[in-house]
Amino acid sequence: MKSSMFSAFRTALPKSFAAFSPFASASQREFWEGLPECLKEKLLAEGQKGLAFFAGGGQWPPLYASAYRDFLQTGNRIRFEDSYFNRRNMLSVFALAECIEHEGRFLSALCDGIFLLCEESGWQLPAHNSYRRDAPQLPLPDAGSPVIDLFAAETGAQLAVIYFLLKDELDAISPLIAKRIQEELMRRIIRPYLESHFWWMGDGDEPMCNWTPWCTQNVIFAAFLVPCAEDMRRKILEQALYSLDCFVKDYGEDGCCNEGVEYYRHAALCLFNAVSAISAVTGGLLDGLWQDKKLRNMAEYVLNMHFPQSSHYFNFADCSPEAGKAGAREFLFGKKCGSSALCSFAARDWQHSSAEEKLCGLSFDSRKGCNIFYIIQSLAAAGELDAYLPLPETQADGAAPSQPVWYESTGVFILHRGMYSLAG
Repeated sequence: MKSSMFSAFRTALPKSFAAFSPFASASQREFWEGLPECLKEKLLAEGQKGLAFFAGGGQWPPLYASAYRDFLQTGNRIRFEDSYFNRRNMLSVFALAECIEHEGRFLSALCDGIFLLCEESGWQLPAHNSYRRDAPQLPLPDAGSPVIDLFAAETGAQLAVIYFLLKDELDAISPLIAKRIQEELMRRIIRPYLESHFWWMGDGDEPMCNWTPWCTQNVIFAAFLVPCAEDMRRKILEQALYSLDCFVKDYGEDGCCNEGVEYYRHAALCLFNAVSAISAVTGGLLDGLWQDKKLRNMAEYVLNMHFPQSSHYFNFADCSPEAGKAGAREFLFGKKCGSSALCSFAARDWQHSSAEEKLCGLSFDSRKGCNIFYIIQSLAAAGELDAYLPLPETQADGAAPSQPVWYESTGVFILHRGMYSLAG
């Protein structure tokens, strides 16, 4: 493996780790009461929609074994995944609505959702239910041998965030709620991560993809937002640093994401969150890396792939040309790397986004994955993003790069001339 950008810090990890407090808990009312009214109103409206749904006889979506088996039998992912993601979005809605209002109205529904997730046989999706890379999927989850896939890791992070936000409020109902979260995170995320090898963790020169930083950031969140033994946390960070090197080794110095812009948000932006979290708990151990040219190029990739004066991107691999608007994570990555162009680009998109877009698409009815950590990042950065004045000379204001862009590592060439743009 060629890269040692991160592994070089494995022996420099401190003896003890700082508390990981990336945002305010629900009891810190100044933060939650000071959020933009449009975002508070949107979250409360979604929470109230949920309460009305249950009052009218609605139920949490069931997850049947027969639906899990659909993927293996027919290739259909929808019947299971729609219910799976809807459950998690409902849970996030109740958690955030309670943080906004903080009067206890949403806690009973929140408790129901927590226990539903904790009682699932497996957190991994049917399409990811295997123990080796590219191995055939198993028809059902083995509850005694958890698989950490993208969304098992996301589920772990979601429960860890809820624990961090609302532990005191949940304890007032019963300390067994937070205890159950801790137990499930240990059983499904922490121990499997330390005792098993999942392909996305990296192995020498084996090629990696967006799974590596995406899963890694969420494992870190699970280990540091909820109590965990220091020796376990140390081993997790040692593995995480190695995994991040396994990921960045497949990038050229130009920072081009060969998976396209849609996956940039699961790749470079998850790398940003993983590095930020590691630095936060190690007293800034990785802070010097933000000046690394390769990391900055990875951050700014999204700028060069943007089709000027539109919401579209040049789409390579299996990326959609409508890869979504930029927002808080791009903005924060730009700040860390000192890229005013990326900050401007993200702020401009944010300022032209709806409340739902600013909340990463979260709604009570949504059936798409939605990471609660990203939503709170957006809430925390909302004031700065609203006030930021995009630079008129950057692409954030619709202008195309003045010079051709050549990504030698992947063979991507981009040229803009007047109203025409070419990518190949």
